[in-house]
Amino acid sequence: EDKAVAPRLVEGLRSVPVKQVASGGYFSAAVSESGELYCWGHGKDGQLGHGDLKDVHMPRAVRSLQSKVVRTVSCGEHHVGAVSEVGVLYTWGRGQNGRLGHGGQENELLPKPVEVLSGYPVGLVAFGEVHTSC
Repeated sequence: EDKAVAPRLVEGLRSVPVKQVASGGYFSAAVSESGELYCWGHGKDGQLGHGDLKDVHMPRAVRSLQSKVVRTVSCGEHHVGAVSEVGVLYTWGRGQNGRLGHGGQENELLPKPVEVLSGYPVGLVAFGEVHTSC
């Protein structure tokens, strides 16, 4: 039997005007019209950007980016990237195979600017299962 599920309002964002939504492996992210980033879902690899490995069942603002205006977000299977209004790319989550662009393979629990791109404003970022493109 085919059980279609109807779209539902994300209650935690009811009063937040959202301009973009992205989804990864068992987690989601949303950017508000004012440039605030929210993440929720499975947090095993730090991909929610809240500084821990906990699952979060309602959208929660990514506090370490609250002083920034986020233009866009992209999600991979276990990692996330956000581009600020001034073109800085921040990545976090699973760092395996260098996918975060920080020169190592460590997981990042908080958004971290990709230093190698300093001086090169990023417009968009696209994430695949295990890679990042900008």
